[in-house]
Amino acid sequence: MLLGLVLTLEHNNYYERCESKIDHIGYGDVEHFRPKAGWIQNIEQLHEPGYYWLAYEWENLLLSGQRCNQHHKKNFFPLIKPSDRALSHHADAADEQPVFIHAANEEQKVLSLLKKKFR
Repeated sequence: MLLGLVLTLEHNNYYERCESKIDHIGYGDVEHFRPKAGWIQNIEQLHEPGYYWLAYEWENLLLSGQRCNQHHKKNFFPLIKPSDRALSHHADAADEQPVFIHAANEEQKVLSLLKKKFR
């Protein structure tokens, strides 16, 4: 419950994935950007394990609408180059190029570029 509240405050009462205000859609879910239990690249079966080592990493947690998370995204996590997938905690997930955008990470990249440009 506390985690959901903190994510709500951090995400300014806004769901990134479905681009809606929280109180317009319903209760929120704590979504794992990289799914913890297993992943799906296309329409094939669920591949296990998922990104279990990132399950409680703050950068992997997002606030999501229930419908988006439970009925649409689920464990779907396609990569631009599937052969780069981190399959265990021994690999570096930072080397992946997800099809989905992690808005918080993209904002940090833009801010970093702006700071460099206007120094």
